[in-house]
Formats: sequence, structure tokens, C-alpha cells
Amino acid sequence: MIEKIIQFALEQRLVTAGLAFAIAAVGIWSILNLAIDSFPDVSNVQVQIITEPESMASEEIESLITFPIETALNGLPGITNIRSNSSFGLSVVTAIFEDNMDVYFCRQLVQQRLMQLKLPEGAPQPALGPVVSSFSNVYMYYLTSRTNDLTELRTIQDWIVARKLLSVPGVGNVVSYGGFVKQYQVFVKPSALKAYELTLEQVANALARNNTNAGGNFIIEAGEEVIIRSLGRIKSVSDIGNIVVKSFEGTPVFIRQIGDVRIGPAFRRGSASMNGDGEAVTGIVLTRKGVNTKAVVERVRERINEIAKELPEGVTIHPYYDQTDLVDKTLETVKEILLMSGGLVIVILAAVLMHIPSALIVSVVIPLSLLFSFILMKFTGLSANLMTLGAVDFGIIVDAGVVMVENIFRQLSRAWEEHPTRVNRLPIIMNAAREVGRPIVFAIAIIVSVYLPLFTLEGVEGKMFHPLALTFIYALVGALLVSLTVIPVLCYWFMKSKVVEHHNPALEFVKHKYFPVLNTAMEKPKLTLVISLAALVSSLCLIPFLGSEFIPSLDEGSILLRTKLAPSVSHLESSTMATRIEQIIKTFPEVTVVVSKIGRSGMGSDLDGVDNADVYIGLKPKSEWTSTKNKEELVNKMAAKLDGIPGLFYSFSQPIADMIDDLIAGIKAALGIKIFGSDLQKIDEIAGEIQQVLKDVPGAADIQREHVLGLPQLNIRLRRDDIARHGLNVADIQRLIQTAIAGEVVTEVLEGNKRFGLLVRYPTEYRDKINDIQNLLVDTPSGARIPLKQLADIVKEQGIVMINREGQERRTAVLSNVRGRDLGSFVQEAQAKVDQRVKLPKGYRIVWGGQFENQQRAMSRLSVVVPIVLLLIFVLLFASFNSLKNAGLIMLVVPFSMIGGIVALFLTKQTLSVPAIIGFIALFGVAVQNGVILLSYIMQLQKRGKTVQEAAVEGAQIRLRPVLMTALVAIVGLLPKMFSDGTGAEIQRPLATVMLGGLVSATILTLVLLPTLYAFTNKERASE
Repeated sequence: MIEKIIQFALEQRLVTAGLAFAIAAVGIWSILNLAIDSFPDVSNVQVQIITEPESMASEEIESLITFPIETALNGLPGITNIRSNSSFGLSVVTAIFEDNMDVYFCRQLVQQRLMQLKLPEGAPQPALGPVVSSFSNVYMYYLTSRTNDLTELRTIQDWIVARKLLSVPGVGNVVSYGGFVKQYQVFVKPSALKAYELTLEQVANALARNNTNAGGNFIIEAGEEVIIRSLGRIKSVSDIGNIVVKSFEGTPVFIRQIGDVRIGPAFRRGSASMNGDGEAVTGIVLTRKGVNTKAVVERVRERINEIAKELPEGVTIHPYYDQTDLVDKTLETVKEILLMSGGLVIVILAAVLMHIPSALIVSVVIPLSLLFSFILMKFTGLSANLMTLGAVDFGIIVDAGVVMVENIFRQLSRAWEEHPTRVNRLPIIMNAAREVGRPIVFAIAIIVSVYLPLFTLEGVEGKMFHPLALTFIYALVGALLVSLTVIPVLCYWFMKSKVVEHHNPALEFVKHKYFPVLNTAMEKPKLTLVISLAALVSSLCLIPFLGSEFIPSLDEGSILLRTKLAPSVSHLESSTMATRIEQIIKTFPEVTVVVSKIGRSGMGSDLDGVDNADVYIGLKPKSEWTSTKNKEELVNKMAAKLDGIPGLFYSFSQPIADMIDDLIAGIKAALGIKIFGSDLQKIDEIAGEIQQVLKDVPGAADIQREHVLGLPQLNIRLRRDDIARHGLNVADIQRLIQTAIAGEVVTEVLEGNKRFGLLVRYPTEYRDKINDIQNLLVDTPSGARIPLKQLADIVKEQGIVMINREGQERRTAVLSNVRGRDLGSFVQEAQAKVDQRVKLPKGYRIVWGGQFENQQRAMSRLSVVVPIVLLLIFVLLFASFNSLKNAGLIMLVVPFSMIGGIVALFLTKQTLSVPAIIGFIALFGVAVQNGVILLSYIMQLQKRGKTVQEAAVEGAQIRLRPVLMTALVAIVGLLPKMFSDGTGAEIQRPLATVMLGGLVSATILTLVLLPTLYAFTNKERASE
């Protein structure tokens, strides 16, 4: 089959060239239409159910809202986990499904269950949250104005800017923070109610009934239909004030007589501030899961420019975060690496072969294999990002082309040497291509097979590395096809003149040093093996000193600071603290902008109370930094200044990393220690003990625990005997409390397409203190008005801040980041100390989550699958060589290739991460490939009549150049990945380091140990 493909390509050269041009054309089209992201989307398939029962406490929300929704979701097809959060006025239930399920089908399943659900009377209907991914927060901006106040700015944001941005294809939601939501408000005076013998319920009902339009069908006049409309909707504050509540002693009582009517700010549980200058109005654009991030943001920017022209005079929009900046920086890093590695590969080829046409012919593999992979990426739905484009290693991609061209070059030069006048090139090129065609295919198949374990990874690591493996396999297949077809044709067309092997001083120097070493090794095979084993054992002893982590952190170019205060803190105090933090952070010359988001917006699934703030810190390019050149050092300096603020807990992260942690694990830190149990008091105590233990573990940073208890509550416990004595119902008193104290939105006022709530409430001076609430007057059926304290016990107690549940169990978590130390050793020490010092009661358990959980899952899966794949490679080698002994010899290269990789990680002070493990996997394939190429030629020489010793020596000498070339081009192709400091290079560096170091040791052992052991183990056959 392989020989027929080569023969067809050489005999039908124009057809081959035409197919190559067609692939190039389709590949270019694929590039132009490929989705572009900074990173693969690692978010899981999830559906969020959001319910906002105003003024309901956390305990009631859990029992009345959250638990029934969780129960309704049980048994849904494909559901794997259910997480929930119940806090004051908000319930968020997150249903997580299997990764192969369609998110919109999952939403349909959830919606069907919710339609059958019956929640308590007065509870709002649950709504599904937007379909978001780990990269949904793509664009952030703030509004400024010289003339408009914060209420007007928020109205412009909500009803003009956000509405228009929502119409952009690919945008899933626009969340507003800061400013004040406009609201029509009626502050009813209790004294006026008493004077006019009114109740608060009567006022609320009057307002609701006096805000409608009606249709009167039509009448016919002069042959025309005239539509009849009765217009009674509220248009202004004066309309509200002129609403009649009742007639008192024959005189109408208007709303304006019993209360103050005004336009004011609605109640809020969140705000925003900026640069230490106070309140700001901001917006966050979220994209839908699965869209082309770069394309959507470009459309958002275009729409922003259009909106800017329609805004009122003096109002401007200022972007402060654009995710395409990260995308562009990441792609710039990838392009830099690809161009440098491609150029270096061509230079090395030309330098080794001393024949520029040969080097240029091999270089054709690079663009054609890339374009071929782009075609398959487009039709399999992969995006162009750091992992997919960064997966391509030109040094390995061109290996097949190197072996093909080198063999053709060598055969042609020998033919010209034997027949100086004329050479029939076609049969020589065909025979040379056939000679290496099978080993090339086999070697590529082995490299492909070593990437198969990556497809068994699950969760975050699976979503991250599946695209890498696929893209690399696509490029390898493309390189194989080009090497078998296009390369021989180009050799025929461009090697017409006499081909002469030029003297290469560098190669001669290597040969001069190599041959004595090989001869010595052949003479003392046992000593050679012992030295190799000693080197392997020594390198393995370094592994405990490497440390481990999931993946190196990608530098997003900005910082996200999450702060937490006492759970009882007021919104005003939290805002003041945020401003103080902004002023501190803004003193750093590297900082361009500081924007704080406090609490929750009321427009999304954000769960934080006013005790929490997310502080976005925009940074200048690193070239402009002055106080430090290292981001970790900058974070440490910021942390040192924040340590001076009493009562402040904080953690540093990055916008995308934070969202990934939250979506995947439900925690917002690198490490989350989850404590499961039924009693909130007990799990909070356990969390406190663990928090104290972590403080003693070196490397722990930003330690804090989720707030569970400590929210002050004023509990009004109704005495049923007393309320029955006065002929009252619980519902009557509850509505009075809710309307008078919390306020009740009884209707909406329309201003064109804008809608604003109409709130009824007591003025602040009648509800602001405990004494005011105790003296709240309750109307009885007899007409008497009784203070609330005569009907209820009113006590101040400590309540619940938030109830988190996972897998239908209550849980809390201790959160920690790790700085100045690897994650693996940190967790190992922390686990030992927690096991020793924290005693868990029966029914309670601890789960170590976050990035550590991802790392453990990935390492566990690879530890099982990699040996199976190595066994598969051994079977393939046996099938190729029909010899267990020779297959085993090549497999010996695999462990010995690890020597250089381990040493390289140790010398560069890098940890053993998942990318590093993948580097070892890729290294195994390249090492086996070189072994196959060398051993197959030695066996060919043996078949031609050479002795084992002669075949081993001659084969090693002849294959020295191709083995060196494949190793050198692979090494120089990896150098840009190792030394690049661009955005995203952190992820590629461990993989490149392992492969580069491993290639050095693997090449030496392939050229020295493999022929030595082959000759030693095949002595018996030679004697026979």
C-alpha cells in the first residue's frame, strides 16, 4: 500500500502537485474561518437555576426553594452533580451534566422539571441563567458623564447600552454594576394612615389598581374604524400623588396626603467603584458558550462605537478589559514560536546536509502539514488557541520529511558518484522512498499512539489536552502524506543536476568523536548497560525534588483581587473599604486601572454578599514596569500593603482563572478543602480548625474560609395565641412587615420602553431601628392598632450567611492559594497535618478540591493508561520486527529517554505538571521512532549478508546523520518554546523542557546503547 502511494505520486506528478495546491487553498480558507480563542474552553455542561425571593433568609431559601429544586432535578438523564447556594434573597442551583450532552437540550430537560415544581405562594418563578463558559467575561467598560448623576447613568446603562449589546450575535448576557436603579417610591407615613383610618394594604392595592390601560374595541365613524383606548397608566410623580385611596368623610384622600412620592434609588445588594474615586457605573459583556470569542468581541466593539453616537451629550463609554487583548497576545506568542522554530529547522537542515535545495524541500512539510491540520480543525470544531497551535512542533513534524529527503539525497549522491555522466533519477528516487516509506509510516503510527492516553483524560485536563493531541495528530498525518507524496516529487523536480555530498566539518567532528565511543561500547556491552542504568537510577532519584502541580498558571496580563470582610458588614462600610483598597493598589506604577465590584448585581448568578468585592487590576505591559519585573513579586508587594488593613481577608487570582475555578469546582481559589456534613455549626468549626492548620504550612497564601454563620438577624417570632385573640392571621402581619420595612413593588411605571418599579414603604425614620420595628402598628379587624411587640417576640440573634450544598449535602470550604512552592508537596504536607490535628465526627468528611483534584485525577488516569499504550507499542514493534528481543531492545529507549527530561526539569526548577507528563509521552514516541529507523536499517544490512557486528556498526554509522538531523531539528524546534516569555508560554515551557532534555539523552542512547545491545543480544544468531 505504502509503495503504491509512493509510485502513484512519482508517476502522476502533476496530479500530486494539484492535490497539494488544493489542500493549501482549502487550508487557507479554513484559517480565515477558524474560531479563535486564547485557550480551550474547559467549562463543563451546566445549567443554573436562579430564584430571587426578596427578603427571604438563607435558611428559608434552602428549605423552601433550593431543596425542592434539587429534588426535582434528581434522575435527569446525564446529570452528574448538583451544586447549590442559598443566601439572603437568592437561590442558585447548578446542575452539571456529562460533557457529551448538548447544553440547550439540558436546559430543556431542566425547564420541563421546573414546570412541574410547586414552590411556596409568593415565591418567584425560577429562571435559567445564561449559557456561559470559562471565557464568557470578554468585555468590561464603565460610563462617565459631566452632567448626569449615578441614577441617570445606570438608567442609560440598563436601558440603552446593555439592551443594544444584548442584540449582538454571540452575547449571552450584559451585567450592570454600580449606580442606582431608578424607582418610583411612595413613603407612607404611619401617622397619616392612622389619621385617615387607612391600612398599608389599602394603599398598595390603590396604587396597583390605578395603573392600567384598557381597550374599548372600536367604533365606526365616517366609514373608518376608530380604535378606543382608555389611558390610565401612571406617567409621572404627580400622577401617583393624585391617586385616590378612599373617601374620608366625603372628601377624597390622595396618595400625596398620606406619604411622600418621589423618584429614588431601588434597594441594592451590590455596587461598583473605581480608582479610589468612589461610585462608578460599569458593565460586563458575557458571551455564550461555544462562540468565537474574537469575532464576538469585535462585533461588540463595533456596536459600542455605534451606541456612543446615540448617547446623551457628555456620556461616554470607556472599556477597561478586552479579552481579545489576551487572545492577540497568546496568538502572537504562538506565531513567534512557530516562525522561529520553522526558521531554525530550515537552517539546521541546510547546515547538516550542506545542500540548500534539500533543506527547502523538507521545509515544504511545515506549511502543508499545518494547512492540512487547519482543515481538520475546522471540520472537527476545534478553535485556534494556545494549546492547539502550540501543540505543533516543527522539529517532530518534519522528521518524516528529513528521513525521506536524506535517504533520497544519499542514494542520488552515491549514484552520481558511481555514474558521473548520467543517472536515471526516477527509479533511484522511487527505490529510496520505498526503502524508508514503511519505517516512516510505522514511526508516525507509534508517535500517534503515544498521544492516545490524552484522550482518556476527563474534566478540565481532558478539555485542555484533547485539542492539543488532535491538532498534533492532524499535523503528523499531514506531514506523513506530504513526505510520501509531495517530497519525492519535489526531489525529482529540483534535484536534476548532479547531487554531491559536501564535506561537513561539524558532522565529521561528530563522527570522529562518535565512532571510538561506539567501538568501545561494542567491546564492553555490559559496562555500557551498567553506566546507562546508573544514569537512569540517578535521574529517578531527582523526581522527589521536582514537586508537582496541575498546570503552570497562564499570565493573563491582569490581576483579580477578591476581598472578604466580616459577614455583618454594611454595604456602606464595604464600599468605603473598597475605595481604600483601590487607593492602595493605585499607588503601584504598574497599575493602569482598579475597578471594584461589591456584592451582586441582581442581574446574574453572582452569589456574593456585600461583604465580598472583586477588584479588577489592570496592568501596563511588562516592558513599562518599574518597581518590579515579576508578577509574583508584584502580587507579594500588594499583599504586604493589604496586610495592614484589619479584618480584611483577600486572595489574588486572574479573571479567567477565577471563573474556571468557580465553574468547575464551585470554589474560587487554587485549592479548596471542602467539609461535608449536616450541621452548619459543626462544619464551620471544622473549617476554622483546618484554617488554623493551613497557616502553619509553608507556601500557604490568601487563606480564608467561606462565611457560613455570623450574619446578625432580627427575628420576629409571632405568638399565635396573641394574634388569634385579636382576630388576626399570620399572613396579615407578614405582609405588613414585608411592605412597611422591606417595601413592596406593587406595579410598574412605563416610560416608553423603559419600566421602573413603584415601591410602597414606610419612611426610614419609622423602620430604621429595632425600637421602630417593635412599635410598628398592626391593624386589627376591630379597628384597633396594636404595636408589633405585643404580638411577637423580637430578638436579635446570629443567623446563617450562606448555605452551600453539593451532591445534596451541606458543605463549607477553606480556600487557599499556594505561592513560592509547588502545589503537590504543599497538599501532601497539609493533608498530613490536617489528619493529625483535626478529628472528624462520624458522618463528616473532607474532600480536597480545586486544581489539586484535577491534577490527581489526571495523574491517576495517565498512570494506568500510559503503560497500556507502551504495551501496545511493544506489540506494534513485535509485529514489525517479528522478534520479541528486538522489540524489547527498542522499548529500552523509552525509560532511558526520561533521563534528560528529568534532569532538564530539575535544572530549570520546574515542577512535574500535566504538560510535563505530556512532554514525556511525546518524548517516548520520538525516541521509539529513532530506534525504529536505526534498527530497521541494521536488520536490512544483516539480510544483505553482513554479520551482526558489521551490520550494527555500519548501520549506526550510516544512520548517524538522519538520527542526528531528526534530533537536532526537534531540539531547535523546541528552543523558542523554552525561552519565549510571551503570554501563554508558561503552558508550553514544561512540555518543551522535557522533550528537549529527553531528546539529548535519547539520541545518545539510541546511537550508542541500541546498536551495542543489538549486537550483544544477537550473538547466537550470528554464530549460527
